[in-house]
Parts: sequence; C-alpha cells; structure tokens
Amino acid sequence: MNKNLIEKYLKYAQTEEAYAVLFVKKYLKKAENKWIDIISLDAGAKAEELEFTSLNCELFERKIKPKYPNRKEYLSEEEYEQACRAITWKTAHEDIQKQRLKGICGTRYYIKVKDFEKLKIYISKKSDKNNT
Repeated sequence: MNKNLIEKYLKYAQTEEAYAVLFVKKYLKKAENKWIDIISLDAGAKAEELEFTSLNCELFERKIKPKYPNRKEYLSEEEYEQACRAITWKTAHEDIQKQRLKGICGTRYYIKVKDFEKLKIYISKKSDKNNT
C-alpha cells in the first residue's frame, strides 16, 4: 500500500471538508451509497463536532468500486482500516472527476442548520435543471 496515499488521506481527514462529508452522511438519508462532494460550507468553529451553519453538497452514483488489499498484508486492524479509508477516498475523487468529465452532474443539496440544540436542520434539493 502506498504510504503517501495514507498520509494524504490522514491529512484530509482532519479538514472541515472531511467533517462536512460525515455530517452529510449523518443527516441526509439520500447520501447513502453515494459519493459526496462538498461544494461549499460554513462551519464556524465547530466542524469537528459536526456542527455546520450551512453547506452545499453534490451526490454522485458510485460507478467505480474501491479495490481493497488483503487484510493479511497489514500488521494491525487500524493500519488496514486506514488503508481502506484512503482507497475509498481516492476512488471517490477519481469517480467524481470521471463523471464530471463525461458531463454528468450529481444531485445538489443545500443544508441549513437553524438550531443545533433542537436539531432543526433544513435540507433542500437544488434545481436539477442547471444545478445552481
């Protein structure tokens, strides 16, 4: 496994974008089994707690499936999980890029959080016409 890929993934995993992907997975049911591309976000100071003011995301079908290595190649479960996450992350970016090059647009959503204390979250699907 390419250690450089794992290092890049681990760096990415600490970004607001990575936390936004987790937020979308948690609150947008339609994101299940889709690639999630974060278009924009407003996190404030609480991204690590998955608290965002608003964000725009685009969902894509998973056309390319990740190819995971054999578990026996790793000394620990943690190393194997990191490798699998890094491969999934790389596959998602490659698949989204290939779909965009073919002119495929994902479904866009705007998510606005009104009140985290009471968990008031508003989700609206963006227009399919031009995805703006």
